[in-house]
Amino acid sequence: MPMRMTTVLILLFCTASIAAAQSLTHEIEKKAQRAYQQHAYDKAAELYLQIIDDPNLKNPTITCFQLAESLRFSGHTQQSLPYYLRTIQQSPDSAQGRDSYIQAAKQYKQNGDSKQALVYIDEGLSHHPGTYSLINEQVTILRQQGHYEQALKAFSAFDASFSDKDWYINGKIELLLHTGKTNDAIRFISSYIDAAKQQRNTAWYYRIRAGVYAQAGMIEYAAADYKTAYADTGNTDDLFLQGGVYAHAGQKDKALEIWQSFLKNNETPTAYAQLAELYRQYGFYDEAIQVYLVGRKKFSTTQYDRNLQQLYEVLGRYDDLLNEYIRALRENNDQKMHKKILTLAHDYDQYALVEKKLTTALAASADESTLELIDILFSLLQQRADYAKAAALISDYKDRDSITDGFIIACGDKLSSAGALKEAAILYRIVIAAPKIIYFAHHARSALAGVYLKQRSYTKAITLLNTVLEAEPNNAHARYLLGYALQQHGDYEAALTAYKKAAPVYPNAQPKIAELYICRENWHEALQTVKAIAKNPHTRGYGVFLRGEIYLQQLDISNAAQAYRAAADNNAESDAANDALMRLVMIQNILPADGDTTRIRRFADIIQAQRKNNHDKALRLINDLRSGDSPAIDAIASLLAAQTCHTIGNIPLTLSNLNRVIHRSPITVLSSRARELKGFLYETELSDQKTAYTVYRDLLVHDPTYYHSVEIRRRMQRLEAHIKS
Repeated sequence: MPMRMTTVLILLFCTASIAAAQSLTHEIEKKAQRAYQQHAYDKAAELYLQIIDDPNLKNPTITCFQLAESLRFSGHTQQSLPYYLRTIQQSPDSAQGRDSYIQAAKQYKQNGDSKQALVYIDEGLSHHPGTYSLINEQVTILRQQGHYEQALKAFSAFDASFSDKDWYINGKIELLLHTGKTNDAIRFISSYIDAAKQQRNTAWYYRIRAGVYAQAGMIEYAAADYKTAYADTGNTDDLFLQGGVYAHAGQKDKALEIWQSFLKNNETPTAYAQLAELYRQYGFYDEAIQVYLVGRKKFSTTQYDRNLQQLYEVLGRYDDLLNEYIRALRENNDQKMHKKILTLAHDYDQYALVEKKLTTALAASADESTLELIDILFSLLQQRADYAKAAALISDYKDRDSITDGFIIACGDKLSSAGALKEAAILYRIVIAAPKIIYFAHHARSALAGVYLKQRSYTKAITLLNTVLEAEPNNAHARYLLGYALQQHGDYEAALTAYKKAAPVYPNAQPKIAELYICRENWHEALQTVKAIAKNPHTRGYGVFLRGEIYLQQLDISNAAQAYRAAADNNAESDAANDALMRLVMIQNILPADGDTTRIRRFADIIQAQRKNNHDKALRLINDLRSGDSPAIDAIASLLAAQTCHTIGNIPLTLSNLNRVIHRSPITVLSSRARELKGFLYETELSDQKTAYTVYRDLLVHDPTYYHSVEIRRRMQRLEAHIKS
């Protein structure tokens, strides 16, 4: 009796445990189904994975299929495939089994395993005949593999309900044509035309059949079907396609005859644009151009301008293209043409054509378009470094009302920046001699004084600037230039007075004041001025450099080096950083290990003599510094000598010293600096663009990381354009 009671209790316990397990499984199954129905696929997949292998599932097939779907919809496509396959294994004839066959075939195809995809398609069709998705996948794979006969056979398995679908008709015709059954394709589509005539909805079928005829080379039949479609709907695409049939067959005249009929009932700007674009697509460029030209004249519109420009450019008809650019500039005031004309000259090497055309256009131009044309031609001549002709151009047209004093001065400034000082002076003198507005005469005098300063004609500059200041005593720029001219002339007191008057409104005067204090060895005033300069972000680098100059003159080498290093780091592309780096390198190589300051004193005296324009003394001290057998000291002395010789205008001696540095210096940065100065000399003062380019190129070859490399590459690009022209 006790044994029997124990057995009963055990059975009751096991039954309760099984029931509890089943209840938990069913609860998770419900939650998973609810998440699936709410499209919370990540959550559904997580729940299904907890119970997928549980024997207590109510419907294992549905659970397995919905797990596969949840994984796919949540982006875990690869993980879903095993569960689709399990669903197929569990219930191949169910709706879930059918959809699993479809997904398995798609995934195998996407993974590049078309053979396995076809296995599941065949198996799926055996269980679910006529399933659209399976047949479509089968046809797609067979077509991709080039098995057109098998694809056509598979196509026949589609249910008759699909026979009126566009994709069905197009797909079957494509397969018939691929298998060489052209006549079958024609009969197939013709059967639809015959059936559709009752509903008067035949145009689409006629287009399809026309395409079949065209592919078969049956040109007249194809054209006739497109003509019928056009008559039925009035869709101009059919008319264009009708002409296209003849165009593809090489019957250009027939194509043009059909297409030109399009304009008879479509006299609109859009119609002209459509027709011209059609001609262009078929390569009938001359006809396209003619349509654009007729349309532009007929409708007085600018909408075809860009199309014409593109056609002329593609065809290489640069003469016509340039005419279009000039026309757009003169008639429509299109400022984009300035750049386009210069691009045409440069990119297609059409400088001679552009110059000739612009010159001709200028001779016939009304005054209101003269300025734009001259501006472009001037830029072209400047690009070619033909500065004399550029100056003559402005001189020839100076009396036109549209040519203002400001424009002439701006052109002079461009020439001056390019080193064409003689030509720049010609333009400034034009304004000075006959100003249209008196203000610009003073502006031109200041600009001409700037030319004199570059030419080191300081007396002429001083005379001219005094004339400006008599009329405009508050002209800070002229006052600053006067200070510079006086400083170079050696009149430091007068220069200091001029700089101080300019300084309140002209910040660049402050560094010059500091330089003069250094010249006079007034160290206290120099340091105070340098402190003020360093507070201005625009002049900070130069202020720090000047502080180094003061310490150098006082032989405080440690502080001088620190200041030079800070100035060099301030702005690597600035002149102050450039000069500071040179000073730093020179100090490091001049100062001997034993701390003897003799050579440093001589070096400081050279810098001071240069600053005071005492060139004879500077050269004498440089020769003293050069004595000895140190290649580094010789390179430093040669670079200092080159700077001094350049200041006094001795170009041959300047080049001789620069070449000495380039070929003998053991210090890379010094030889690179010498190459930069040599290139700049050839570029600006000797106007030898090719040699300048070669020198710059050699610099970057020998020293690719040169601190001025960005500016050097910029100069090379500009020179390359000049050389090409």
